[in-house]
Amino acid sequence: MLRRATIAALFLASGCHQPFWTPPPPTPRRLAHEDIRAQLAGSWRAEFHLDSLQARLDEHRDTVVHGTLTLTDTIIENGPYGLKGSIEIDFTPMLGGQPACFRAGPGVFPANLRRDSVTINLARQAADCGLMVTGRLAADSVVGIWYQPSFFGPVLGGKLIMVRGS
Repeated sequence: MLRRATIAALFLASGCHQPFWTPPPPTPRRLAHEDIRAQLAGSWRAEFHLDSLQARLDEHRDTVVHGTLTLTDTIIENGPYGLKGSIEIDFTPMLGGQPACFRAGPGVFPANLRRDSVTINLARQAADCGLMVTGRLAADSVVGIWYQPSFFGPVLGGKLIMVRGS
């Protein structure tokens, strides 16, 4: 009998259109002092080189584009994982448009730093499109690769050089 009463009470409570629990709102918060990702904060000048083996090169297209990635030491608590920041780059001279799912501008970028290995997802909409960078951090530079992921492996990619400006 107690079980029926409990079920009935829960049923009636859910009928009031009130959630049982309201999650806390997304809130910007500085990284903890011990969080190693703070080493990535700053403004980075980025060079994206296209690998001719992964893409058909049009002789009228550029093979290098330049842009700026700015990462802050702020995360969004109770929100998307990553560092707040912005990226300003135009891949049109190289690719004829932006990579799939990639949008320049402000956002929250999932960034990981393990020892000196850096991985940053610049477009986190889906697993089969976007823009990933990975490389080695040494002082104020990151040297590595960039690629556009897909279910069948990278579609496009090449060499990446990032140098911190501030």
